[in-house]
Amino acid sequence: MALKPCLACGQPTRGSRCGGKCGTASYRASATSKGLGRQHQRIAHQLISDWVARYGWVCPGWNDFPPHPVVPNATGTQQLTADHIIPRTVRPDLMHESSNYAVLCRGCNSHKNDRV
Repeated sequence: MALKPCLACGQPTRGSRCGGKCGTASYRASATSKGLGRQHQRIAHQLISDWVARYGWVCPGWNDFPPHPVVPNATGTQQLTADHIIPRTVRPDLMHESSNYAVLCRGCNSHKNDRV
């Protein structure tokens, strides 16, 4: 198999990136390094559990997306997630403030991105 240049640094490699600092692992930050470690997971789990007990498996929607049902214990875009109302990028000091969390499905959370 012929070697190709790494897409990041240009060094010869068998894949699209070399095994050094350009490997795919170096491009993806861990959840913990982004502030989404155990403390966030505890808050998110409790928030989602309380939401499901009160309202059932429904996403409240966001912006142009109306409320809609989600599949219980689903994965992918149908999964309920804990969203930061004021994004971590705007107010990192509110990252683990439980009043700054809301429930959205993964699809709505992705569309919301880092908007308030």
